[in-house]
Amino acid sequence: MAKITLNFDSADMQNAIKKIKKLESFDKKRTKIISILRSSAKPLLNDMKGRAPVSDGGSHRVKTKSLDKVVRPGSLKRSHGIMRSKNRKIAQVLVGFRGGKKAGKNEGFYGGFVNKGKGNHSSANPYISNSIKSVGPSVKATVSERLKAQLKAL
Repeated sequence: MAKITLNFDSADMQNAIKKIKKLESFDKKRTKIISILRSSAKPLLNDMKGRAPVSDGGSHRVKTKSLDKVVRPGSLKRSHGIMRSKNRKIAQVLVGFRGGKKAGKNEGFYGGFVNKGKGNHSSANPYISNSIKSVGPSVKATVSERLKAQLKAL
């Protein structure tokens, strides 16, 4: 999964972080921040889904030593989602394709190959980078506005 970090350097955001740290228990702070991040990241998710390539042909089988799967057209697009970070010490969400057991039948394990290319087998289609370039600044602004509004409500 491509990891994109949006950094906030303004003094307002530093003050907002200090106020958040003064709130109640960490679990409550984390859930509030994650709900803001999830709702703010939806435009980025929708843009990524819209740019994800879909195969023209039918289903095809991917078979390696450790993998034997039938991949249907559009499964990469359906595998995109907003996921919480496994690290419970930080409030973070990840936007991108799912892989592994949680992905179910719409596993997008090959999303990195599509985005960056895979040697001589396929050329790169940087749909994730293009989505971040086009929608990333608005997501960043939305997150900062919603965090400020949440802090003013306290």
